[in-house]
Amino acid sequence: MTDKPSKIAIIIPASNEEFVIEKTLLALLEYVEGNHIYLVDDNSKDLTRRLALSHLPKQNILTLTINHGKAACLNEGIKKFELTKRYEHIMPVDADTIPSSQFLANVMQVFEDDKQQKIAAVVGKVMGKNSSWITAYRLWEYEMSQVIYKSAQNIIGTIAVCPGCATVYRAAVFTKTSFSKDTVTEDMDLTFEIHRKKLGLIKYCPSATVVTQDPGTVKDFAKQVEKWYKGFWQCVVKHNVPWGGQKFDLEVAILATEGVFNGLLVLALIVLSPIILKYNYMLLFYPLIFDFWLFFMPSLIYAVLKYKDYMLMLYIPQFYFMRLLTGLIFIKSFFMVLLGITPSGHWSRTRRWQISADERKLWLSPSLD
Repeated sequence: MTDKPSKIAIIIPASNEEFVIEKTLLALLEYVEGNHIYLVDDNSKDLTRRLALSHLPKQNILTLTINHGKAACLNEGIKKFELTKRYEHIMPVDADTIPSSQFLANVMQVFEDDKQQKIAAVVGKVMGKNSSWITAYRLWEYEMSQVIYKSAQNIIGTIAVCPGCATVYRAAVFTKTSFSKDTVTEDMDLTFEIHRKKLGLIKYCPSATVVTQDPGTVKDFAKQVEKWYKGFWQCVVKHNVPWGGQKFDLEVAILATEGVFNGLLVLALIVLSPIILKYNYMLLFYPLIFDFWLFFMPSLIYAVLKYKDYMLMLYIPQFYFMRLLTGLIFIKSFFMVLLGITPSGHWSRTRRWQISADERKLWLSPSLD
């Protein structure tokens, strides 16, 4: 057990989260005093507020009578509770997120080592729970994106997203900016804003981990990924990437180009496969072998050894399906934003579930249709 920090505020935006909020609060209360945890209830129609009241002081709960959306909830909470005046650091936490017992200790150590206070935010490592082949894919995806991309971005100072579930900000950041309602990915938008306004460095701390709940169905997975990708393209347009003259622009441009190329490759594969298979199937075989042995298999073995979960090896066909799906969604999102077809910045979440004693998945919330 670490010493309970007194200079950091935890703020939780919540909308109809009765199935997960109590577990998150109990986890946080293990190492943060309740009077430093704040909850903004966005007009929930369920037991979210009542459950929060059983664990937090009444004055730490802000109830909004009309739906504002996640970004507005965070802004309202930071302002109402005067967090920038009363705390040195602020950590937004999603209602379904469980930080590890050492999360804050490890993150705060990074801030404490920053004697010149150049760091604006410290990002932790996001992890999921493996309960199906869909969540297994996300586990692999998290590992690869953070071990390869985020670690490299950390070295060159171009981290592209501060996850909404795993980031601690220096409170001063919110005296100069706020969460934007212009895009559907308020965490990525704020990250771009920190770079653009040169508010400070963003550092990655892989020893600070959080566990979040990922989609349990392909449909929910696709909805979540589409939101993320649309938000990415919205941020690219809003922040005039790659014309900002920062090395961050180059990093985002590379990510965008890679994503578009992969998406177009998937489209070409789908359209041309019948012709290629008819005349020269080896044109498909060689690229597949190249990808399988040089990238996919080494990365999968790494994930298997990392998590000691050998069941991941059984999901190779499903993983390829999900890779194709995400490629299509990325290119679809690109064209939707290009054509001005974008969603609003309101709540978007997956259905909640838990694993029963006999290892069956139990759906806690209804379909999101």
